[in-house]
Amino acid sequence: MLISRPILARYAGIAIILIALILLAFRVPRLVNSHLYDLSYGTYFQRQFQVFALTASCGRFTPDVAAHFDYDSLTLVPNQQDIAECAALNRKQLALSATRDDPSASKDDLFREKYAQVLDACTSGTKAKCLILEDDIVFLHTPQRTREILVENTIPLFNDGEIDAFDCTKRGFGWLSSTTTGMGSQCRVYSKHSAPCMSQCLRDQKKGSQLDTGLANCQVRCKLNQKRFLLVVHGGLSSTMERPGA
Repeated sequence: MLISRPILARYAGIAIILIALILLAFRVPRLVNSHLYDLSYGTYFQRQFQVFALTASCGRFTPDVAAHFDYDSLTLVPNQQDIAECAALNRKQLALSATRDDPSASKDDLFREKYAQVLDACTSGTKAKCLILEDDIVFLHTPQRTREILVENTIPLFNDGEIDAFDCTKRGFGWLSSTTTGMGSQCRVYSKHSAPCMSQCLRDQKKGSQLDTGLANCQVRCKLNQKRFLLVVHGGLSSTMERPGA
């Protein structure tokens, strides 16, 4: 049975359209995400990120954090400066201001103040973004892949990323906004631009309020867009955060 020319032309047209759609389907994501192809992860990370590791005395999983980041990128934040375990890691340390002058301060108040001082250091630093980690986290990937995931999920699509805040303890796409929550304080990313507002807001929180509540309240007050991606998981250890300067 012969097929007429009009029918052949119709089939050919449909085939051409399908091929064009298939090619477009492959091409559009590449155009949108062209910045991710052949990306210089190491250079971007080195120039964009400062990592702060909050710990009481450099115990728990602090050595794992130190092993994931180079000397220039990582700053340890212990409660004191003369801790042998911290010195053994051979990393920079942030000296905290003592807060013993307020005897009514609770453990939560002092932990919020410690976090605020880290945000102050982020503000005065030279990097555009600050990754703030607690010492009870478990990394899911190798150091190299950790940096790649961090970079891929925090590159802004349509702005400079200054009003973005990231929770890196939950599954998600780092370029999509999510609900605002303080849960998952073990891994957060804030910009140098947003750090001053977050720092002041944490200090303005009422006495006794927990850090996770403060983070959520302050992100709303500072008008930040929270996003999320999975970089680490909670190690399951209870908090040992103590008085800064104790």
